[in-house]
Amino acid sequence: MIHYTVERYRGKPCLCENGVPRGTPSFMPGDSFDNVSRQDIDAFLAAGVKDFYLWVGRDENVREFYTTPFWPGVGRLDEPRFVSADRCFSLPERVAYILERCPEARFMLRYFAAAPKEWREKYPEELALSEEGKTTSDTSLASKRYEEDHRVALHHMIRWVEAQPWRDRVMGYLTLHESEGTSKIGADGFLFDHSEPMRKAFREFKPEYTDFPSQKRFEEGRLSGRGMTWLNPEDSQMERDYFELMRQLFLRRCQVFMETAQDALQGRQVLLGMDALKQGMAGWQINPFFAGRAPRSHHAEPLVAAGSIGVDETLQIPGFNILNTPYDYTFRHMGGQPEPEGAVDSAVLRGKLFLVEDDCRSFTASEGESYGFYRNAAEVRAGYWRNAAAAIARGYQFYWMDVTGRRNPKGGYFRDPCIMETVASILPVVEKSRDWEHEDVSAIAVILDDRAALHEDFSSNFQNLASFWQRLTGLSQAGLPYRVYLWEDLLNDRLPDHRLFIFPNLFFVDDERMAVLRERVLGRGRVVLWGPGTGITDGKKLGADRASEVTGIPMSFTKERGARRVVLSAFDHAITENLPAPMAYGDSFAYGPLLWPEWDESASTQGIVLGTRGVNRPGLVIKEMGEGGNRWTSVYTAAVPVPGALIREFARHGGAHIYSEENDVILASKHFLGVHATRAGTRVIRLPERCDVHDVVKNEEIAVDADHLTLTITPPETRVFRLIVK
Repeated sequence: MIHYTVERYRGKPCLCENGVPRGTPSFMPGDSFDNVSRQDIDAFLAAGVKDFYLWVGRDENVREFYTTPFWPGVGRLDEPRFVSADRCFSLPERVAYILERCPEARFMLRYFAAAPKEWREKYPEELALSEEGKTTSDTSLASKRYEEDHRVALHHMIRWVEAQPWRDRVMGYLTLHESEGTSKIGADGFLFDHSEPMRKAFREFKPEYTDFPSQKRFEEGRLSGRGMTWLNPEDSQMERDYFELMRQLFLRRCQVFMETAQDALQGRQVLLGMDALKQGMAGWQINPFFAGRAPRSHHAEPLVAAGSIGVDETLQIPGFNILNTPYDYTFRHMGGQPEPEGAVDSAVLRGKLFLVEDDCRSFTASEGESYGFYRNAAEVRAGYWRNAAAAIARGYQFYWMDVTGRRNPKGGYFRDPCIMETVASILPVVEKSRDWEHEDVSAIAVILDDRAALHEDFSSNFQNLASFWQRLTGLSQAGLPYRVYLWEDLLNDRLPDHRLFIFPNLFFVDDERMAVLRERVLGRGRVVLWGPGTGITDGKKLGADRASEVTGIPMSFTKERGARRVVLSAFDHAITENLPAPMAYGDSFAYGPLLWPEWDESASTQGIVLGTRGVNRPGLVIKEMGEGGNRWTSVYTAAVPVPGALIREFARHGGAHIYSEENDVILASKHFLGVHATRAGTRVIRLPERCDVHDVVKNEEIAVDADHLTLTITPPETRVFRLIVK
C-alpha cells in the first residue's frame, strides 16, 4: 500500500510518497463533451509530465458541468463508464490511457459536490434562495438532506476508486464544494439565504429572534447616499449572529468531507483538501467581474455571505493537508503579480501543501480575449515563467490546466509548439527546486482579519479598495516581495521577521488583540501601516479611542461619510524625501464614519486628506514610537490603495531589503529571485547578500560573489535566478 503525505522538506511543505519527497508540476486536461484532450495529454507526457490532476468526470447522461457519474439522481449511485482507453473521457478511461503511455504516472482527483439535477428538481426547497426570490443551484448550507445524501455519494465514489487496480496511483482527493468555497448568492451580491432550511436553522440557533435578516436596510442606506458604513455592534447583532451560523455550517461542510473521505480510505493516507478559503480575495466582486455587470448598490462581501470567515478553525481540521485554488483572474496580464485566490502564505506557514491552478489562457484559444490571455509567444514565455517563479519563491506547487479540452479555437490553451517548449523548459527547473532550501526574506507582511466584514455593513466595496486593489496595483509594484497572512498567523512562531506590516482591515481591536500587537508586531524597528478604519471599534462601540491607542496617533471621530484622497504635502521625512512630487492616491467611493488624525507636533504629517467638507486634516501621518529595541514607526493613511512607490519607502525605512527601484514584479525568497518586467532597458537588481548567481532559464552561472545584477530587459520578460550563498 502506498501512502501520500505532506511533510516539511528543505523549509517548505512537500508531497511525499511513502516518506520520499516527490511532486512536480502536473497537468489537468479539460472534460468537455467534444473532448479532444488526448492530444493535450500526449503533449504533456512528451514534455516530461508524469503527474495528472483529473476530474472524477461528469454524468454523461445529464451532462451538467458540476455533476459526477457517481451520484446521478435521487437515491441512486453509479460509476463512470469505460468504453475504451482511446475515448479518454471518463475517469477510468483517462487513467488507462495515461498509464498505457506512462506506467509510473500518479493522479490527484477532484470533484464538484453539487447535487444532481434530479435531486434539485425533487427538493427545490433545499436550495439556497436569494432575498429577491431567486433559487440558485447551490444547496442551502443548512440542508441536512443534502448533507446526508452527499455523504453517501462521496463515500461511494472514494470506495469505488479505492477498489480499482490503480488506487495506489491516487495521491489525493479534493472537493470544490458547490461553488469553490464561495456561494452563488454571494457572487451575485446578495447576503442572506432565505430558504426554509436556513430559516429553520437560524430559529434554532437564535430562538430569541422573531425576524430574519434582510439586506434591504443596507440597500436603502446606499440609495440614500450613506456609502459603506462601519456599524455599532448593537445595530447589527442579528446579522452577525446569522453569519456566525453560516461560518459554523460552512465549517461543517468541510468537516463532513474530511470525515467521510477518511472513513472511505480505510486507513490509507492520501492528501485531502479543497478549492476554497479565498481569504486573500476580501472585497472580491465576483459576478461583476466574470459577467460584465455593475455591482449592486449594496454588493455583498462574498466570503462572509458564504460563511468562509474565521477559517483558522477550518485549517485545523484533522487530515486537511492541501489547499487548491486558481490564480486570481483580475491581473494575469503582463506586468501583473500571480496571486493565488486562496490563503497561500497561511497554508505554507502551517505546513500544508498549496497547489495553484495555472489556467492562464493563450492565443491558441478564443475566449473573448479574457483574463489577460497571452497574446503571443513572448507573453507565453514571460507569463508561464513568472508563474513558476512565484511558486518557487513562495513555497507552493502548481499545475497547468486547460479548462475545457475543447477543439480549437474554443479550447486548447497549450496547442502551439512554443507553448509546449516553454512548459518543457520549466519542468526540470521546478523539479530541481524541490531540493533547494526555502526560506522567506524579511520583507512585507499583509495581515488580513477575515472576520472584518462583520464590523462593516457586510459589503465588498471598502475591502475591494483596501485589500484587493492594494495587492494588485500597490504591493506588486513595490520592488520587493510580500506575503499575505491571516490575523491568527501572528501567533505562529514560524512567521518571518517582516519589516513592514500592513493592516488593511483591522477594524476591531479589543484588549486581547492589543496585547497581540504589542507582543508580536510593534517594535524591532519595524514600520506598521494602518489602513482607514483601523481600531474604529473595540467590539462594544465605534469611536476614536482605540484607534488612537493602536496607532499612537491622536484621532477624532465623526459620523460623516465621504470619499477620500491623500495628497502628499511635505517631503521632509526619510520615507518621503526621495519621492516624486506631486503624489496623490485614493478613490471616489464614500465610506465612514470617519477617523481623522489630529494635528500632532510629535508626528510628521506628510500628506493632507481631501474629503468631506474639505476639512484640513492630516491624511498621511508618520510617528516614531518607542525606544531602543522597542522602536517602531507608526504610519496612518486616511485613503487607499497606497501606491507601490510609497510602500517601497515604508519598507526601506523598516529595514527591508529593496531589490529594485523600478515597478517590476519581484518574486523572491532567500535563495531565489524572479524578475518580471514590461519596460525595456537596464535594471540594477540589488541582492540581499553576496552570492553566486545561476540563471536557471539559461542554465548558466552569470555572477560570482555578487551584491547586485545588471539586467538588460527585452519586454515582456521574466528572468529567474538561483542565489547560492557560500
